[in-house]
Amino acid sequence: MNLYAYVNGNPVNWIDPYGLWSISDPSTWSPIPQPVVDFAACFGDAISGGLTKMFRDWRDTNKYVDFCSDPCSYGKYSGFALDLLMGGKALWGKGGNYLRGKVDLKI
Repeated sequence: MNLYAYVNGNPVNWIDPYGLWSISDPSTWSPIPQPVVDFAACFGDAISGGLTKMFRDWRDTNKYVDFCSDPCSYGKYSGFALDLLMGGKALWGKGGNYLRGKVDLKI
């Protein structure tokens, strides 16, 4: 009997007090509409200068994002607009190049 099955046998790194899902198993995640996933991922990429994309690459979860979708485009440009309102760091460096599609931010 695995007493730590609620955290995939790893109680040090994972918590799930209600035993409902595991972050390491996408099949247990609540279904999120694909347009919401696409918008949120691309919005985060825009405001982080692509750091969230690098994190998703590392976790191998970019396969769940449709980067060619309209919601992704809306998220990217909404994040860019918010970033401009907050000081405009997206215009410079890798963040700006990411938004213009000129750089691949893989590690």
